[in-house]
Amino acid sequence: MMSMLRKALGAAALATLLFAASASQAAAAVISLSPSAPVVGLNQAFSVDVIVSGLDGTAAQAVAGFDFTVNFNNTLAVGTGYTADPAGKMGPGIIDLSDPAFTTSPFLAFVSSDVPPLGTVTGAQLAGLQGTTPFTLMHLNFLSKTTEGLLTISLANPALSNAAGAGIGVQAGTATICIDGSPTDEVNACAVTAPEPGLLSLLGAGLATVGMRMRRRRS
Repeated sequence: MMSMLRKALGAAALATLLFAASASQAAAAVISLSPSAPVVGLNQAFSVDVIVSGLDGTAAQAVAGFDFTVNFNNTLAVGTGYTADPAGKMGPGIIDLSDPAFTTSPFLAFVSSDVPPLGTVTGAQLAGLQGTTPFTLMHLNFLSKTTEGLLTISLANPALSNAAGAGIGVQAGTATICIDGSPTDEVNACAVTAPEPGLLSLLGAGLATVGMRMRRRRS
């Protein structure tokens, strides 16, 4: 009886592990934001690529549509334009339902490829185009304003779907860009000042010396 119970528990544990592994694979896709530069000057153009990675190369994880909201601080930068699927990884006939004027935050982006019943692009064809290599979902163009500060760009409610209309599990990151009036300075306007390593070493040596002298006096 105990042997049967152990076998049942072992089978249940194995099933749990397999389910967890499949769930983690299903949520493997990652949407990241890649800025053209970490520091930009005032009234300077810059861009941010919205990149998807972690796809497994199957039709189930081939991206046929995406939906998200881009949030950013309007006092530091303004959107000047965008390009959906610039590398053509989602096939022909892109249906773009994004905001017509990308100038303010939030910017709503919803793009879908021409999939059945609207077109002829299949999940297998999309998987062949995308494979497992990261690609750009959307290219965003910005122009910094006249105020210095740390600009944070994030995606709200990100979603991916395949050609069958099923959702693809996804995690999304953020990007930070320093808007600095003197971007060539060694220390920019957004840097957090910290003691230099040499200063920390001297401070540590001084504390150690004081401790040794105090121990000698006590002895």
